[in-house]
Amino acid sequence: MKQKSIFINASGEMKSLNELTYNDLKTLVDIEEGYIVEYKSTFDSSVKKKIPQIFSSFANSEGGWLIIGVDNDTKGLLKIEKERTDFDVTITNLLNKVTPKPKYECKFIKEKDEDKDGILVIYVYKGEDTPYIANGTVYIRSGSSKVPITSDRATIDTLYRRNENLQQRKEEFSSTNMDIDYDYGPLLEIYMFNRDNMNIELYKNSIDRQNLIEIKSKIINFAPKSIVYPSVDSIIIKNNDFTNINTTTLYIEMYNNSNVKIHIPIYMFEEVDKEQIIYNISKFNNNTYEDLEYYSFIDAYMLWKTIYGSISGIYEILKNNSINFNDYEYLLEFNNIKDSIFYINNKEFLEHIKKNGLPIVKHNNYRTKYIYIIETVEDALHIASKLFFQIVGKMWGYFPNELIMIMKKLIEKNK
Repeated sequence: MKQKSIFINASGEMKSLNELTYNDLKTLVDIEEGYIVEYKSTFDSSVKKKIPQIFSSFANSEGGWLIIGVDNDTKGLLKIEKERTDFDVTITNLLNKVTPKPKYECKFIKEKDEDKDGILVIYVYKGEDTPYIANGTVYIRSGSSKVPITSDRATIDTLYRRNENLQQRKEEFSSTNMDIDYDYGPLLEIYMFNRDNMNIELYKNSIDRQNLIEIKSKIINFAPKSIVYPSVDSIIIKNNDFTNINTTTLYIEMYNNSNVKIHIPIYMFEEVDKEQIIYNISKFNNNTYEDLEYYSFIDAYMLWKTIYGSISGIYEILKNNSINFNDYEYLLEFNNIKDSIFYINNKEFLEHIKKNGLPIVKHNNYRTKYIYIIETVEDALHIASKLFFQIVGKMWGYFPNELIMIMKKLIEKNK
């Protein structure tokens, strides 16, 4: 989503939040509070209490800037103290009272690196998943204020139509299957939907050879045997490595509007490895598991590696095209996963199942709702970790912190 910036560079172009410096904030003296700008002099409890209403009013309207540490009247830079807790964490907690959660970015800007005090600059994006409701009330912007909607049916209808348009676009995107075989082995589909994709065109007229060379260079680390070729409105990346027992393969389709579909085979241990795994589990758990031969064992580390590698390659490609990863929502779909065990090859896993039992899935297919990462996306690792530890792990009954502790040593060992 594009920021309607109030900051301009020397060339007369709008500056985004991540480009701002302390000197840019001095121009606020000429910018009055209004429809897309609100100032707060402090970040005390009274301001924090108003955060849900302010954010929802911006999201229900056209988006806007909340700047904290600025005098409301003079626009002088008063500065606020940097909190011990990251501002992203604090704001995310405050937004627990808003449904759905509006998208935002924030940056704490200091005059000098060694300074402890600075200005907190927040940009709240115009929302599509409207209406955003704070404490049971819908707020919109009116001049420089946030006002509750009481009986304005026309405004409410407009907000719902905006939401319906977004939901229709998401449903259309995630209803089309990729050109792969869904009948063999456990599979994971990841749909990356860019909420601002109506205004994006990555490759203006056609996908030329240079585009393909660039993309190939970005994915070589995680899919060295892949081929890259253009389709009508997308680029397809397909890995031709069939050395695993799965007959399907990694398949990525990146659309011209920056939407992405990822098809990941969920790799299973082969029979020779399965026998050793069953022996290890039974020995560690005093032979309490005698029917393990009827289950399939998923290689958790390989799945993590494939998700992270795929997201990293996509991140590098889209980053070069100035795509904002805070604009994405993610839908995950699991296929053919019934009677599968999420196996992690270390002692921590064996200790976990001794206490909690085996993580077995008893249904065949599952599809999540679209989710988005509310805090500022830092890098590909941030995205992959959210998807793997909070969504994939949940399928097999893990709490995020639980899975992180079990996987941590294994990931470090295989770096």
